[in-house]
Amino acid sequence: MPPSNNDISFGQERLNSIFKVSAKYPDKLTSRESSWLEFKENFNFGSLSKYAKTMAAFANTQGGYIVFGIKDNPHRMVGIREEDFSNINPERLTNELNELFSPEIAWEIHVHEFNDKTFGLICSHESNNKPVMAKKNSGEVKEAEIYYRYRGRSEKIKYSELLAILDDRRKQEQSLWMNLLEKIAKIGVQDAAVFDTNTGEVSGTSASFIIDEGLLDKLRFIKEGQIEDKDGSPIHKLIGALKTAGKGSILPVKRTYTDRTRGIRTDDIITDFLNQKIVDNPMEYIKQICWESAFHLPVYYYIVQSKKTLQEVIYVLKEVKTRSPSHAGLLGRLSI
Repeated sequence: MPPSNNDISFGQERLNSIFKVSAKYPDKLTSRESSWLEFKENFNFGSLSKYAKTMAAFANTQGGYIVFGIKDNPHRMVGIREEDFSNINPERLTNELNELFSPEIAWEIHVHEFNDKTFGLICSHESNNKPVMAKKNSGEVKEAEIYYRYRGRSEKIKYSELLAILDDRRKQEQSLWMNLLEKIAKIGVQDAAVFDTNTGEVSGTSASFIIDEGLLDKLRFIKEGQIEDKDGSPIHKLIGALKTAGKGSILPVKRTYTDRTRGIRTDDIITDFLNQKIVDNPMEYIKQICWESAFHLPVYYYIVQSKKTLQEVIYVLKEVKTRSPSHAGLLGRLSI
């Protein structure tokens, strides 16, 4: 299942779809490289052009993940040294990507602990302004080329896919213009103004003002319902008779923070129950049972910790997307 910009990039369900373990060989994955997934054994800044090419290909399709710490053929989990990955300078990586490609690639970095090993993940989000194109030659990246993800390979885009991207872009621009004109019509031409994010000028029929260019780089425009800031940056608020000019003036939010998760499996569910451990994420333990081979695992202990009613838990579990028989088994068990 390809990722969506609306998904939690590194939620437990997403990580489960990446780390599918062989029942016969517990150190091997049954997951395969695909249109949204690629495996690498190690992370090396010297190979950045290879990673960047794949990230651009993901950005031009539906987004995707590069997972570091997986050996090729077969996909054996070897892990990486955490310090080699978690110490990546987000600003440096962002600058390197911006030198190679335009428009900017939105990405996130993550450290995941699983089966006593550490893995690094880079999530490249689907671009809202396709196509992402190479600006210069560097390693495997060639100037003016557009990369696209075809199954398990990142290649130069083919005619049909490029035509589809350009057609979608044309439709998006038409929609943005219609939304903008509708808002201007509601506000009234005499009261509407346009904010130029490049110059900082806000101009209208009645008056205009300039936002100091020193503040422009610090401004980030956030879509309604998506206020999220994990790096502690201050929020700047403009107060006054300002009106939105439509989606066309909303800048994409680039998230490059580092986070960490720990994989939850049957052993963790049983061991933490036997040790009567108070866990930070009891609902993740409950949901994980839906993915395991057996659904008769301790569950009520974690339901109590979640402080949710049984009906609330059942409602959450019904939203879990998995084909495992344990999903239906757990729901049936809790519904008795």
